[in-house]
Amino acid sequence: MQGVTEAEGGVMEPKARNMEAEEGVTEAEGGVSELEAENIEGEEGVTEAEGGVSEPKAENMEGEEGVTEAEGGVKEAEAGNMEAEEGITEVEGGVTEVEAGNMEVEEGVTEVDGGLWKLILKRLRKLKKGLRNLILKRLRTVKEGLRKLTKLSERWSVWREKQRLELVHVETPIPTFI
Repeated sequence: MQGVTEAEGGVMEPKARNMEAEEGVTEAEGGVSELEAENIEGEEGVTEAEGGVSEPKAENMEGEEGVTEAEGGVKEAEAGNMEAEEGITEVEGGVTEVEAGNMEVEEGVTEVDGGLWKLILKRLRKLKKGLRNLILKRLRTVKEGLRKLTKLSERWSVWREKQRLELVHVETPIPTFI
């Protein structure tokens, strides 16, 4: 009884010996089993989202700070120390924007630095494959666009400085020795 118990429909579910029914392995609606950690309670552990998809949540996160289900069944991942607007949020139209804790995003332009990019990839691994690939494609496009803008900005700065030096050189009176 403490080892393997039989779920409805004849499917076997493994159960740890030191876990009770509610804290161990429970059966979700539709016969899909959910795993819960010993020290996690229902809402803080692994809960069932609408439509039978389970959502993982970190132990020290509450509902809004963990992983929540967005409208339309798309999950939003949020960092533990970020609020909704600072994490990874869903924008109108299903486009995902990624914001660093100290960055603001205006008009759909997203800044991505190296450390944040790794965090994004880590969070995206939890999403469904098709959605994850779509988001990664959009993020790569944004990252490439930002890289090109940076190069153009550097070229513009160099060109502007060159023009300034040429103007200074032309305007400087040439000393004449008599």
